[in-house]
Amino acid sequence: MTTVGYSPAQLARLLRLPEPTPEQAAVISAPLGPLAVIAGAGSGKSETMAARLVWLVANGLVRPDRVLGLTFTRKAAAEFADRVRSRLERLRRAGTLDPTPGGWWRTTPCAKGSSRPCG
Repeated sequence: MTTVGYSPAQLARLLRLPEPTPEQAAVISAPLGPLAVIAGAGSGKSETMAARLVWLVANGLVRPDRVLGLTFTRKAAAEFADRVRSRLERLRRAGTLDPTPGGWWRTTPCAKGSSRPCG
């Protein structure tokens, strides 16, 4: 079993982002497995989804190319992929990510509905 090295708050500080609320942090650091989050408009669902993927990758729990993020619009899918890609690259440059020799960190999450094809 992989040991978690970064909390959601630690990653937010490393990325110079606002720290997640306690509710968001609970979603970000939830155990691996399917996860459904139901919340109202403007509550930070997309941000939390991106933060969860970054947290999972930074802690070595998943590879970004093995995650499928579902959103309702092409715009949201593109924003999600850009947000995650940018943050993973920032962590890689800071030496926080330990990429494998295959360079998996160059891959991007598949955001269904974006202009980037999945699979």
